[in-house]
Amino acid sequence: MCGSIEGDGLTTNTESKLAVYIDRWRHRNKNISWTRLFQEAGLAAGTAIPIRSGKEGYQPDFKTLNKLADYMGESRRTLWEQAGYVVDADPQTSNGLNSEEQSLIDAYRELDEHSKGIAYELTKSLSKPD
Repeated sequence: MCGSIEGDGLTTNTESKLAVYIDRWRHRNKNISWTRLFQEAGLAAGTAIPIRSGKEGYQPDFKTLNKLADYMGESRRTLWEQAGYVVDADPQTSNGLNSEEQSLIDAYRELDEHSKGIAYELTKSLSKPD
């Protein structure tokens, strides 16, 4: 299945965790094609081929994973994990946070300073006991 990346079938004979994850996301999102997903994420459509084919030894770079995660509305860490960059023996990260908590911190870090101030004050107000 290395040639065309348009199909809607499940990934390949060597199905990587990342390819399976992306395929499931595609099917939940109106069966968007691999080509369209990558193009709308700002990547060359051909970038999907080694991911979808499960090319042995291939790992997409962080820039590719980040663009996909941002477009898909998924946490970057989730795609890093699916691509094999992050392996945790337990559900908490090395800093004691679970992946949901870490994704909130990652999203906060991407905010501009003004938005960080708003997020901080809102979070502080929500955590105060009545």
